[in-house]
Amino acid sequence: MARGTESAADRAAAVARQVLAAPKYRSLDEAFVARLAQEAAQRFKDRGEAVKWAKRKLHQAFGAFVSGTPAQAVGAYVAKVAAGADPKEAGREAMRAHASAAERIDWLDPFYEQIAAWCGPAASVVDLACGLNPLALPWLALAPDATYACYDVDRNLAAALSALDTVLPVRVTAATADLVGDPPPLEADVALVLKTLTTVEQQKTGAAQRLIAALDCRHIVVTLPRRSLSGKRGYADDADAIVRRAIEGTGYAVVAEAAFGDEAMYHLMRVAPATAAVEEASASPPDTGGALTLVGTPIGNLGDLSDGALAALRDADVVGAEDTRRTRKLLSAYDLHPAQLISVREHNEERSAGWILEQLRAGRQVALVSDAGMPMLSDPGQRVARHVLDGGGELRVAPGPDAATTALLLSGLPAARWCFEGFLPAKGSERARRLAAVAAEPRTAVLYEAPHRLRRTLDDLVDAAGPDRPAAVLNDLTKLFERAWRGPLATVRDELAAGPDPRGEFVIVLGAASRGAQSPR
Repeated sequence: MARGTESAADRAAAVARQVLAAPKYRSLDEAFVARLAQEAAQRFKDRGEAVKWAKRKLHQAFGAFVSGTPAQAVGAYVAKVAAGADPKEAGREAMRAHASAAERIDWLDPFYEQIAAWCGPAASVVDLACGLNPLALPWLALAPDATYACYDVDRNLAAALSALDTVLPVRVTAATADLVGDPPPLEADVALVLKTLTTVEQQKTGAAQRLIAALDCRHIVVTLPRRSLSGKRGYADDADAIVRRAIEGTGYAVVAEAAFGDEAMYHLMRVAPATAAVEEASASPPDTGGALTLVGTPIGNLGDLSDGALAALRDADVVGAEDTRRTRKLLSAYDLHPAQLISVREHNEERSAGWILEQLRAGRQVALVSDAGMPMLSDPGQRVARHVLDGGGELRVAPGPDAATTALLLSGLPAARWCFEGFLPAKGSERARRLAAVAAEPRTAVLYEAPHRLRRTLDDLVDAAGPDRPAAVLNDLTKLFERAWRGPLATVRDELAAGPDPRGEFVIVLGAASRGAQSPR
């Protein structure tokens, strides 16, 4: 195809390939680059100009951050600490490989002491556009068994950071994220947004506000550099104004400020609901045309999308997705291109509900999907659907496959009367109460479980229901390597315990309690 006649989609794909082929950018998150390439392709019909614009945008906001070898620096840090080096000394040395982190080396102690004074010991921390900030973990005040989740655009760096919990007494997870196009809705005690708001705002106007609005955290620590990493002064002269714009309408307010070196530092806390849109939408009468459709999507095999679900997605102006990256793959497989693809997850569902109702009142069609199966069945959707109905909006369903009924039928256990339990609580007295209720249930019970908790849950079910209760465990339903374990509960448990670590999606089907079993009071 001649360049002059190529479509915007083909041009975007070519731009993404060329950007990722550049040594400086080849390790960047592919979804992030694809989003930037789409914007470049829409601005420029000439592919060469589109590539230049995309690279210029990357250099403008991330050039100094992705230069050097931060992933190798993390690897060297892990090796040194594992060999007995002092984590703080090794951290200072490693942070010199990252231009942004290197600026903070001389005042790490007072910087993190200030965060501790504001936030106290944190049980959970999320670090956005983290760079080498996680190497400062030894300075951070953390509660016992704390978790630290870090996000960056560099895939190699994210992979390297995942090894930190092998040498530090913290549970560390790391992933890539496009903070501009798809800011992750995260919940934690403390969110670190260090030297990030300016860079995301340079990429797209309003991105800083969307990033803050996506967070549901007790404390947010924001810093802004007053000069660029290249030494340019006046980079963020009006830091207060930048922060004010970023928090407008999010419910967060600045409750304290500090400064270290060239870095302005702000402590944010939520002081109001994220938006009044929910209340305002409920008070307004509905207009015409729009409907929210809950769409069942394939639970494994992409070919299982129903005609009704396909039609709903094709007609949708807006698609709300639990994970936009997974949903984008499904939409691409069916050549579907909605005007908007938005994130609707557990932690931002309440805030999304009012906005969705506004779209319906404006006559737009909205489809809501989960990662797999039906929304609302142990997946987001309940609060959005309830808000739409309470606001007078129209709710529809495009049925599709779901793991519960598929597993029930594959289990071979009685299906005439059954109940859906979903996920058990992870711990505590509520978990014990629900286990006892499931064990006494006079109908076949269907449960979902995460792979890392599967063996523990099977142990608990054996204790609660007895080793001989008929059961089945189903894994990766409708996928190429779908598996099933059937038999007495203890036998199924032992077979899974003897195998490799569980991976993928699991459904447990438990046979009914024998007659005479008593439900717990």
